[in-house]
Amino acid sequence: ALPICLETDLKHQTELLRKSIQESRRDIERQQSILAKQQEVVNTLARSKMKSDFLVDSGLFGISAIVVNTFLVDWPLNILLFAVPKENLRKYSQSNFYLYSKW
Repeated sequence: ALPICLETDLKHQTELLRKSIQESRRDIERQQSILAKQQEVVNTLARSKMKSDFLVDSGLFGISAIVVNTFLVDWPLNILLFAVPKENLRKYSQSNFYLYSKW
């Protein structure tokens, strides 16, 4: 049998370890709770960003579709097509096609 002093010390250390483990578990649970809340905030921000990105992209696409069909784009292209001889235009378009196909 263990002496009373050692047995008491052993029980005391066991109790200290048990309390320490319980405290560590509570701390871990608190940290997990905080991390879960932070993850919810991050997810909310990500959804909000995706929504705003979609709205901006849709707006830009719509404006681009409208602007492309206006005289601001059409008029310079018509002047260019009218001013450049068709032979040069054909060479230019063929060389651009060749460059883009190699890229």
